Amino acid sequence: MPISSITDVLSMGILKECILFIFAFASGAGVAGGLFALITVLGVIVRFAIKTGTEQYIGVYESCIIFGAALSNIVWVYHISLRLGEVMCFITGLTYGMFVGAMAMALSETIKVFPIMIRRLKLKIGITAMVTGFALGKAVGGIICYVYYIR
Repeated sequence: MPISSITDVLSMGILKECILFIFAFASGAGVAGGLFALITVLGVIVRFAIKTGTEQYIGVYESCIIFGAALSNIVWVYHISLRLGEVMCFITGLTYGMFVGAMAMALSETIKVFPIMIRRLKLKIGITAMVTGFALGKAVGGIICYVYYIR
């Protein structure tokens, strides 16, 4: 059966799946790259290494974060159920909380971006509304995620 038009090509299931895979992979790579860039800019890994006196293992720490992110994506995409028990759930939650807390502290140190942005944009009014909008957006996003995706 000869292919006579572009719609014939796009109607083929395998081509649709390949295009979807390419877009999904590119999107995931972009998001992951942004996250790793944020972690690098905030210097969370370097600070942990300096505080613990293990600067020589920074490369290992970075590799572990990349491996953990890739493994987490595989578990998430393929809906792999990990039955590790309550103790492992507690340890995992504790380490997640520690990492998120460290990211929040590092971000709060670099939050000096807002005064610089306000000065460069010459904002006189609306600063309170802007910060409130950020906070409300984060809260609403968290509620929507919980209501529609977690429950």
